[in-house]
Amino acid sequence: MNYQIDLDEIKLILLKMEKTINTKLELIDKKLDELNNKIEKNEGEISELKSSCKKMDTHIDFVENTYDKLRAPLGFIKRNVERFIGYGSKNDENCLPALPEPKNNQ
Repeated sequence: MNYQIDLDEIKLILLKMEKTINTKLELIDKKLDELNNKIEKNEGEISELKSSCKKMDTHIDFVENTYDKLRAPLGFIKRNVERFIGYGSKNDENCLPALPEPKNNQ
């Protein structure tokens, strides 16, 4: 019964292969869980960054609007103070500069 021995050997080989496959599947499952945890953590951090960026955008808009509104009066005061101390000229070359247009890096 040479065939019976071969079948028993094949069964043993298949059982070993099954154990190896199960072990590898468990490792893959564990790694997937780790990756899911990292993704969830990153999603939370991205959400915090978006909130922070929105606040910063609001602040930048406020600063730019305030500067645009105060640029002319501050330039007037600057020119008069410079004229008073003998530093400035009568033209607008010493006027405060306008803010440059933002560059979209998207």
